[in-house]
Amino acid sequence: SRFCKGVDPSRRETLRMFQRVAESEYIEVGEYFQVRSLKSDGRAVPLCIDLYPSERLDPTLSRGNGLGMFTGRTVNRITNGIEFDKTGARVAYHFDPLDEYGIPNPTGDKVRIPANRVSHRYLKLRAGQERGIPPMFAAMIMLRDLDNPLQVEIEGWQADARQLGVITRENRGVIPGNTERDAVDERPVYRAAGAHLIEAYGTEKIDFKQSGRPNNRLEPFVPIIARALGKSIGWSYEATTGDYSKVNFASGRLGRLSDAATIRNHQGEIQHLDLAPTYEAVIWLAVEKGLVPGLAIADFIQDPDRYIEHSFVAQGTEHHDPGKEVVAAGLRILLGLSTREEEAAALGRDWEEIADQLEV
Repeated sequence: SRFCKGVDPSRRETLRMFQRVAESEYIEVGEYFQVRSLKSDGRAVPLCIDLYPSERLDPTLSRGNGLGMFTGRTVNRITNGIEFDKTGARVAYHFDPLDEYGIPNPTGDKVRIPANRVSHRYLKLRAGQERGIPPMFAAMIMLRDLDNPLQVEIEGWQADARQLGVITRENRGVIPGNTERDAVDERPVYRAAGAHLIEAYGTEKIDFKQSGRPNNRLEPFVPIIARALGKSIGWSYEATTGDYSKVNFASGRLGRLSDAATIRNHQGEIQHLDLAPTYEAVIWLAVEKGLVPGLAIADFIQDPDRYIEHSFVAQGTEHHDPGKEVVAAGLRILLGLSTREEEAAALGRDWEEIADQLEV
């Protein structure tokens, strides 16, 4: 985000905000597609990056291997909207077009985009998996069993909130087939809009009900729900709920280390699948337009990796105990177990920038 202040036409969103939207899509539905388009594709800028939601790739679009009707060539297999060649490599993605209101139109002609322009991020959990599934899917299946008791409590709470009490009236009457005796007639009194008065007549008696709601009978279920949801996306219970009241220093630090590992995994996926292809596309465009002084395009094509080699500095995480962590980082550097660059990167800092600032 330091080298790109705005990534949308109005220049209101930074690259970090763009990545946050992509991460939310990943957690909610389990996948997203980052599509890179060029000016030659009809875009208004040299390089355009679009974030396609999961629903734009039709999971029902499938076609088996076969021969073209007139060409005699092998037709690539299409599964879940993804086109594969005979080796199993991804060739293209077939997305639904957008209508005039910007809504995906599944009945329109598919938009075929080459796979080398699409970054498809999803969590692969089994062999042969081609699309992503929501990380919280398994947790939601488990939590579905809690739906009935939750609904019973909610409906009971709503009913109790509406009912004020019960009016009991004793009537003397004759019930067919029985001797004359007292009959009891009960009718509920419900809460009306605005203030109102209730007056009892004769033998009527009003009993106000003690519902016992709200109560804490559902409280034990809350940690179960939070733990299941947090575990499904790799977060500790404390990070999911923001509740650190039941942890000590050791257990809190253990949870923070686990959360930091989850963050590093997500950052690594974003760097590898999203940022690296985008950076390489920018370098290629810059060289083709002669914007890199002293670098001819022929020299670049001979050894592009030499010029594209790069590294990203991800956003760091705060230390659980800053004093001890800084001392430990210094010892790692002295013992040759780490470098200044690695320790600075863990804090989200660039060690060369730190060195330049210290010289000044």
